[in-house]
Formats: sequence, structure tokens, C-alpha cells
Amino acid sequence: MPRLLMFDFDGVIADSLEQFERALNAACAATGLAPVGDRDAVLSLFDENMLDALKARGLDERARPAFLGALRNALARECGSIALFPGMAGVLNELALAHHVCIITSNISDVVRDVLRANGVRGIRAILGSEKDASKTRKISRAIAACPGCEAFYFGDTVGDMREAREAGVAPVAVAWGWHGGQRLMSAQPAHSVHSPRDLLARYL
Repeated sequence: MPRLLMFDFDGVIADSLEQFERALNAACAATGLAPVGDRDAVLSLFDENMLDALKARGLDERARPAFLGALRNALARECGSIALFPGMAGVLNELALAHHVCIITSNISDVVRDVLRANGVRGIRAILGSEKDASKTRKISRAIAACPGCEAFYFGDTVGDMREAREAGVAPVAVAWGWHGGQRLMSAQPAHSVHSPRDLLARYL
């Protein structure tokens, strides 16, 4: 039976930390929010849900649509410089032939779709970005409900990813090449870990 394989985008599929950092601070500036700051400060947002962390920094619910619009525009400007991790396009295409592959991300769905299309990635069942719902937990639950009976996994690279996947009742899988590496990511106690994109084929195809 096909599995449901849900992936974060930034740090798992796309090598996009530099671009996301610039876009995030640009969106803050465009909506009157104080800049997040240096890279460590940006990474700390992903110890939990990104938008929840930004709410604690002053982004209220009424300003969220404007912030997400500004983030989309800033990420769209970065789109052409976002590369996938080596081998990731082929891995996703192989997995999508056998399983249901979805993207659950803090990025914007249209931006993710454009980057995947530019890199020849096909067969993605759904892309659920921040504009669809702030909560990855709810988006993961929605994807699971659309694939009843499927064994489900969520592949993420941050502590927040591991926590939200577990809250949705799905096995969180840590990828070692992403934004929160090593001990920081392992502290979130993922169910499994993978150390290269090819490991995804060996373990989940």
C-alpha cells in the first residue's frame, strides 16, 4: 500500500537558509515588525512553529495576512537563486511514483511550486504552505485525513518540525543536512533519522 510521505521544504528539499533569512527580514521590515536579527535568531524561530514564534515577537493575527503577502513577494524575488539539495529532485520523483508525496511548509505554496517545477520535480500530491494554515500540525492532520489507512511520515530538519509532527500523531523523521543539525535536532527525539537524500530511497521507497 502506498505510504504518505510528507516533507518540509526549506532545509529538507531546498538549500534555502540564506534566501529565507533575507526574505523573512524583508517581510518584517515591510510590515513594521522589528528585524529578526542574525542567523541564530532566525534559526531559533524554528524551535517551535515559525508564526507562533513571530507572534511572540509582536506579529498579531490582524497583521498576519499582510506579513505573509510580504513574505511571498520577498521569497518570489529569491526564487531563482534557490537550489535543491543535490539528488533531491530525483529522490522525490522516485518516491512520488510509489507513494503519496506532500509538502508541508512554512514557506509559501506558490514559491515552493515554482522552485520544484524549475527543478523538474513532478507528482507532488499537495503543497500546504503558511498561507493555507499557520499550523503544520493541522496541515499534517489534513494530509493524513486525505490518505486514510496510509502509513505516514513527516520529514523535517528543525526541532519545531519534530514537535508539530508528533502533535499530529505522525512519526517525525529528522534529516541531518538541514537547518537544525546534530544534537539540537536529536534533542527533539525523532522517531527515525536519515543522513542523505539517497537514504530516503533505501528506507522509504
